[in-house]
Amino acid sequence: MINKKYDEIMLLFAFIGQIRRLEKIVNPIFIIGIKGSLHIIDLCLKFIPNRVNVILILAGMDEWEIDWAKKHLCVSGYIVLDKQLKHGAILDLLFKCRKSNFGIMDYDLFISNPIYFDLMRSINSNSIGNVLFMYEDPNLHVKIPQTFFMFFNALMVRSIMQRFDVSCSVAKYEELSQRVKSKLQSINFDGRNMPEGNFGKDYFDTFRLISLLGLADGYEFNWVNDSIESGLNESGVFHVSGISNPAEVKNRWRRRGSFFWQRSLALHPDLNLRTHYQQLFPNLPTVHDLEQLLRNDGYTGSWYFDSVNELLKSFGRGNISGKV
Repeated sequence: MINKKYDEIMLLFAFIGQIRRLEKIVNPIFIIGIKGSLHIIDLCLKFIPNRVNVILILAGMDEWEIDWAKKHLCVSGYIVLDKQLKHGAILDLLFKCRKSNFGIMDYDLFISNPIYFDLMRSINSNSIGNVLFMYEDPNLHVKIPQTFFMFFNALMVRSIMQRFDVSCSVAKYEELSQRVKSKLQSINFDGRNMPEGNFGKDYFDTFRLISLLGLADGYEFNWVNDSIESGLNESGVFHVSGISNPAEVKNRWRRRGSFFWQRSLALHPDLNLRTHYQQLFPNLPTVHDLEQLLRNDGYTGSWYFDSVNELLKSFGRGNISGKV
């Protein structure tokens, strides 16, 4: 326990030292990269306009990956963490260390319509933040923001965290304080129907608890587009999902992730990067087998394969967002 606490303190100090050097960067979007993700990040960045400040958090990558990222990826700054942390833990660090507004974006999210980046960074003072993806919960009858792409009113979020003594991390209802439970009851939430319970989640996923407490406090989220379509051609937005470990293919989301991970790696122009990742992730299920499973799962339609093919045309091209 003592060693774990010491590691947490040292990690916090390392994070603070790095983020202070980046504090003058205005309205940054943080993208969290993990081991095996550089070829996806490289593609993601091609769709982000040059005027947008991106800070990469390299969490748990090996030295070869860190060196490759700094040589090949054009961003506004880097933060290097020697271990891979949960998404919520990194958000907690960001809210603790950065005072002004910022956003987060998944590295497997591709946005071909650059106007979204401008809309996301314009925060209403009475809003908890701007959201591109939402889930309308049929049990709670509230719209719950998804963290694939969010831009936060950092002051308001930090206030909610401090007043209710909560974090961005995953949480169980039975572990909440009575004060938090009472607040949630004001929006008719009593723990019986969890947010996203229809997806088998018996817990509050990353940032969900703070979202509900903010809504219970009378604040709102600004939905930049609450009717995002699934395919790149329909909405200018495509989120792969399930991509963190290409060896894990237990459900359709994971199979989609592994399929895209392998297809995009095979087409990446850097032979050294391809070789490094093939060595890190040997013996993956074949792309052919994954495609057959996806085409027969009853959910993954032609929109998915059309979006993948359209995206992969972008390798070998420069920034394609269409605006500076």
